[in-house]
Amino acid sequence: MNNKALITTNSSSLVVLEKSKNLLAITDEILQSRNRRISDDSWIYELWDWADANVVPDYGYVKTEYWELCEGLPRTKEKLLSITKLFLNGNQLINLPDSIGNLNKITELRLGGNKLIGLPESIGDLTQLSGLLLNDNYLVNLPDSIGKLTQLTQFYLNNNHLTNLPESIINLTQLTELQLDSDKIAFTPKQTKWIEQLKNKGCDVQL
Repeated sequence: MNNKALITTNSSSLVVLEKSKNLLAITDEILQSRNRRISDDSWIYELWDWADANVVPDYGYVKTEYWELCEGLPRTKEKLLSITKLFLNGNQLINLPDSIGNLNKITELRLGGNKLIGLPESIGDLTQLSGLLLNDNYLVNLPDSIGKLTQLTQFYLNNNHLTNLPESIINLTQLTELQLDSDKIAFTPKQTKWIEQLKNKGCDVQL
């Protein structure tokens, strides 16, 4: 093989090698992008798995003698990410997944009439909540993160098994309704002062 042929062969090999490197780089980027997408959506699948395991119905319109509303959890990503009200009353739920905290557009969350004994810390990430109804459950405590829900105006905790509240609850100063009746709660001095201040502002406090 003469020198000219050798140079041509080497050049072709370099071109092929360079193209292979570029192809590998593109493939790697595609795979990384896919992995990131799967990782970003993993909380959605966790939430759906939880809903399926607890026989939570798909999101749908419900009409009764007393009210008309949409209940259940959406099973499509687009709808799930757009809901502002989540009503899961009376579903025999005993827990909530951490992924519930990713539904950060929710302004009203109704979980009354279940069997919840606690809440995940991630509940505090639902900072747009104005209404949180947890009445008629088996709650024995609340996470400290509850104090991050400073937009709450309606907070129902009646008919649970609470004997104390986290000190952070005094951050909830916008409440207009607070229901704690049927719970045997020992309030701290700061919490007692907080309750009195709420009453003075016109909040309907039920103890």
